[in-house]
Amino acid sequence: MKNLIPGAIAAFVLASISFGIVTQPASAETVKGIAQKGGANCKMKAVEQFSVPMSDVSVSLGATLQESINKGDITLNDIKKDGLSFNWVVTRDGKKTDGYCNTDGKGKVTEFKQ
Repeated sequence: MKNLIPGAIAAFVLASISFGIVTQPASAETVKGIAQKGGANCKMKAVEQFSVPMSDVSVSLGATLQESINKGDITLNDIKKDGLSFNWVVTRDGKKTDGYCNTDGKGKVTEFKQ
């Protein structure tokens, strides 16, 4: 029985890969990948700008932009061409400061406004 387990695990892994069950990590060549990179870069910009820990900053895609992506109205090519816009909020000592952050199609911050 002990010898069957590694074989069964290997068979499951191979079947999972063959049928697409195993998910791939987000890369910069996917909508999710560009959004993750842009969001992380926007968050880092806020951390640097306000000298706060990462836990004090939250970042999200603009609601209209997120809805358009979900509907399929905005494609990966559109994002690569036009970039993305994020909303950020810094909460420090009970006070909130917010603004937006625009990124290019590679996730690099191009504009950061309070």
